[in-house]
Amino acid sequence: RAKSAAERSLAEVASWTWRFTRASAHTFALPQTPRKVAVRVWSFGTHCSVAVEPIATVSTLWPQEFALEVVWRGTSDYCEFHRNEGGWPTIQSDRDSAVKQVLEQYTARGMKQWQWVDEKYQVSEHGIHFVTPSSFESDFRRALDDEGAAFW
Repeated sequence: RAKSAAERSLAEVASWTWRFTRASAHTFALPQTPRKVAVRVWSFGTHCSVAVEPIATVSTLWPQEFALEVVWRGTSDYCEFHRNEGGWPTIQSDRDSAVKQVLEQYTARGMKQWQWVDEKYQVSEHGIHFVTPSSFESDFRRALDDEGAAFW
């Protein structure tokens, strides 16, 4: 299913045409009556910002061109802090997807990092790291297959 969805998406992109003008060598040729193109995105991130940045960027740069529909994977409860910032699709926490289960199984919290807080550096334990990256990869690929319709 995911493979056929990806092939359909690539075929759609391949059908786009570009017109070249003196003003810009890379101007996208829009239809006479502009309409938002519906784009379905499967977003995975180990941190909220990683997951939301590409979505926020597309929504901010091309608000009239694209209508994004997003499936969020790997996100935590606190990621919903990002809601309603800038008009892009609201990030949702991923509570029990196959991908989230694999992420939780192969990561550990508490990676120490320095942060500037109250005008001084303090050690923060906000962060995760992969315990066994190669094992994560193989199980992650299996989880993508389990995603089925959510992965489109």
